[in-house]
Amino acid sequence: MTPQVIDLSGGTSKVLWMIEMIWNGGQKTEIEGFYWSDMPEAVNRQAVGIWPALGLFGAEYRGCEDNVDGSSTLPGHPYVGSATLDAGASCCNIFVSAAKPSAPTANYGGLPVPLARMGVMNLKRILKSRKIPFDHKEKQPVLAALLAEYIDAPRTPGNDEKPKGPPEDALSAQTQATAEPKVVQQAEPKTAQPGAKRAKLE
Repeated sequence: MTPQVIDLSGGTSKVLWMIEMIWNGGQKTEIEGFYWSDMPEAVNRQAVGIWPALGLFGAEYRGCEDNVDGSSTLPGHPYVGSATLDAGASCCNIFVSAAKPSAPTANYGGLPVPLARMGVMNLKRILKSRKIPFDHKEKQPVLAALLAEYIDAPRTPGNDEKPKGPPEDALSAQTQATAEPKVVQQAEPKTAQPGAKRAKLE
C-alpha cells in the first residue's frame, strides 16, 4: 500500500499528521497516509473510517475493542484505537500522530513522528504536495530537514481560552475609579458676624 498525501485544509495548513497501523504487537507496521490539517479532528475521522475495511469477516468477529469509534478521544487530541480481528486471529492498533517540526514546542498533541521514519519516497510526495523545491538526488536526511523547516507543530488543546481574571463588572468599576478620581470638597471655615460680637460687648 502506497501512502497518499491528503490535504484536509484547502492548502493552508502547515501541520502534518500521519495515520499508522501496527499489527500484532509490532510485527508489522503500515503507514496509511499523511494529512495536512491544523487540528486533528478531521484526521481522526479518517482513522476511525479505516476499521470497517479491516479483517476478513467484518465487525461481527471484532473483539477487545478500545476506542474503535473514537468516542473516547478528547477534543483537540489525536486518535488512538485498537481491536482484535477475525475472532482473535490478529490485532491492530491505529494511531494518529503529528510530524515533528524543527522548531521546539512544548506539546505536539501526541507522540511526535521523526521525519526520518517516513522514508525517501514519502518525503518526496509530501514536499511535492506543498511545492517545496528539492533535488531528486538528495538523500533522506536532507529531504527530512527541508520538510522540518516547513511544518508547524499542532496547537496545544485549550490554548485559545481566555485567561481567567476578575469579573467584567469589577474590572469596569476599577477602570472607572482610576479614570475619574473622587474630588473631596472641604467646607469653608465659618467667620463670625461683626455685628453679633459688638452686641455682646455692649
